[in-house]
Amino acid sequence: MKIGALRTLFTVNLGVTPRDAVLVLADVRPGAVRPVTALAARVAEAGRSVARVRFAVYPETERNGVEPGEPAWIAAFGAAAVGEMRRAGAFQPLLEKRASPAQFRAASRIVHRHRHDAPAGALFLTHHSATHTKFRALLTHAAGAKVASMPGIVEPMFRTAMAINWRRMAALTERVARRMNAAHSVRITSPDGTDLAFSIRGRRSVPDTGLLKVGRFGNLPAGEAFVAPVEGTGEGTLVARHGPECAFPRGIRFTVRHSRVVRVDGGGAVGQKLAGLFRAHPEFGIIAEFGVGTNPRAGLRTNILESEKILGTIHIAFGDNATFGGRNRAAFHQDFLVFKPTVVLTGRGRPLTLLDRGRLRA
Repeated sequence: MKIGALRTLFTVNLGVTPRDAVLVLADVRPGAVRPVTALAARVAEAGRSVARVRFAVYPETERNGVEPGEPAWIAAFGAAAVGEMRRAGAFQPLLEKRASPAQFRAASRIVHRHRHDAPAGALFLTHHSATHTKFRALLTHAAGAKVASMPGIVEPMFRTAMAINWRRMAALTERVARRMNAAHSVRITSPDGTDLAFSIRGRRSVPDTGLLKVGRFGNLPAGEAFVAPVEGTGEGTLVARHGPECAFPRGIRFTVRHSRVVRVDGGGAVGQKLAGLFRAHPEFGIIAEFGVGTNPRAGLRTNILESEKILGTIHIAFGDNATFGGRNRAAFHQDFLVFKPTVVLTGRGRPLTLLDRGRLRA
């Protein structure tokens, strides 16, 4: 892969200058050399010619949505800020995802005071997503950083979903987000058996364009508009064909009542594990996200980071959404993909068909 493709992450997606500091963050599993970690090191090296790069690693977490370890916090905010958060009694609750609103506000004030120690931008090249964490929220909201999350990214993505006309895709993604923002409710159906409805009244859709702005975050590869559905309003059935790094040839079926998964059918060992997690941690099984893929170059179905961006697909995530407009806090966030969906948005006027069996009509 050419160095120029890696530098684009800094010059185009983050839009930083040689004066700016950028954090490249990776996670490691003891005793294992993993491709994502090696790619992160290459990205950091490529970026050093166009920005002031910090490269930091922390121990790999067990699933998406878990707060990264202390080394990540020190690399992002500085030892002084982390020390102040600890003395304020906020740091450990943040790591354990049990911080109260008051503790999060205290941490935000500390990070803001030390924002000169924080980077202008950050690239998370990790195995499990740190997007839906208080760590990421503090980076964007309190420090004003641009954050690109890239969990599980692999080199082929630089030839597919990353090889895109970014401004053209951004315009499409923003149109879809505007359609969603004009709606009060959503109904999704699919040939596989999905029939799921929920409210998005009062919630703002986020256009994930890949062109990061100050104090904002997004995925790379990019190309989706997503929103946090209103808790307690989801009813119906979701039948997915793809999840994180796995396919379900016969589909995995989630029965949803009051926005909570009450039954999981199919999916083999993955389905059994999810059913157990949802029983043990009810907050894991809450509908967290509704997203619409808008990237015409995305096509890799073996990795949810890219597959959820495929033009004409939708995805539903369960778990944490407190970092983008929802109210559910959980150390879990997993997306599931639906192909050839029909999506009908209802607002003040006539219902609008946003997707017709996978054909985008925005």
